[in-house]
Amino acid sequence: MVDDEGLIRNALRRSLAHEHDVTAANDGFDALELIEAGARFDVILCDLKMPGMNGADLLGAIAELDGGQADRMLFITGDSSDLAARVSDHIVIGKPFDPKCVRKLVHDTAAAFQAGYFPERRPPAGTHREFETSAPTEPMIIIPLSVLAHAR
Repeated sequence: MVDDEGLIRNALRRSLAHEHDVTAANDGFDALELIEAGARFDVILCDLKMPGMNGADLLGAIAELDGGQADRMLFITGDSSDLAARVSDHIVIGKPFDPKCVRKLVHDTAAAFQAGYFPERRPPAGTHREFETSAPTEPMIIIPLSVLAHAR
C-alpha cells in the first residue's frame, strides 16, 4: 500500500488481506525504494494524486526499472487532470468507487499475472540495475489508500 494516511491504509489492508499479502509504503518514494531493492508484486494499485511523487511519476520510475511490473499498475483518482492522461494505457478507477470493484480488479489482475498474461519485460542488460530473475514473484500489492477516503 502506498499512502500517507494511516487510517485508510489500514482499512484497505483489511479489505484485501483475505486474498492477498499486502505490503505498505507511506508514499511513492517508499514504494520505489521497495522496487529498487528488488521487491516484485503481482499488482500495484496506486492513487494518482499523492504528495511528493505522484502515481504517474511512480509509474515512469518503475517502468525504467521493470516494464513488466509497471504493466501491472492500476490507478485510482478523483481528479480528471493531466495525471490521468499520463497513465491512459492503464486502468484508472474514478472516485467515488465501490471497494468490491477495486478488490475484483486487484484479484483479476493478480490472477492474470499468475496465469502468465503479463510477460516479464526487463530493460536491456547494462542500461539499468539488474535484478535477480530466478526468485519467484511474491503475491503482494502496493496500494495507496487515500483512494478509500471518498469510498461509499
